[in-house]
Amino acid sequence: LHSRWLLFQSSDCAAMDLCTNPQAICQGDEAAASAADDDDEVVYVGCKRRANPLPHARHDCPEFELDAGDGDASARRHCSHCWCAVCGTPVEACTSWGAHCRTTAAQAEALAAAKRAAATKAKLQAAPAAGAPPDASSSAVALILDHRWLQLRFDALSYLLHCGQDEDGLTATLVGVHEVDASLPARVVSALRATDEVVDLDGKLHVRPGAEIGPPPPLLGPSSRPLHAWTSVALPRRPPPAEAAAAAAYAH
Repeated sequence: LHSRWLLFQSSDCAAMDLCTNPQAICQGDEAAASAADDDDEVVYVGCKRRANPLPHARHDCPEFELDAGDGDASARRHCSHCWCAVCGTPVEACTSWGAHCRTTAAQAEALAAAKRAAATKAKLQAAPAAGAPPDASSSAVALILDHRWLQLRFDALSYLLHCGQDEDGLTATLVGVHEVDASLPARVVSALRATDEVVDLDGKLHVRPGAEIGPPPPLLGPSSRPLHAWTSVALPRRPPPAEAAAAAAYAH
């Protein structure tokens, strides 16, 4: 090996691993390269052919770029590696390529998000109910009777709907907002599970479809009249057990 530079070349590309002046090597001046400093450097010289591209959506095609002003014929063009962003199949398998060929990256992401949301909603609707309501002596009922429950419930469900579905993030939010220790948010999650308003799905917490969050509760004490008025209309009502419903119907 040359003490100062090494040149290797294959059938596809040529590259240099240098201890020399890269500009001198690129110009073919080996004498100047030999006089350069001893810093190791890698210099890309060039490539004789393009690598085969990976499968990609039509809007990411490097060969036929998609532009909003393209005509139908131009938009329909595709390379052999293009996939339909709507169908998720190679272009040849798409039965509506004339309509799907103009799908942009933003539209494809919106469609994918809508599909994920629909799949999650279907799983939530199929999830089994929590079962019998919590016992009156349970910690869940004790927390629900606490005057802080309304605001804790509202904040927890709002976070799960609009911010994220991770329990750690919910815990940190409730701790920061309400200035409580981490044990209280854990009890809030347990109570929401017991009342069947929150469902565990794929390692995340989700608000069950149909759960009513209601308006934010008034920031007043537990004995205030506005709070009792809010409670009468804002709290969700769980459907009565079948036995109770049958007894009520028989009584009438």
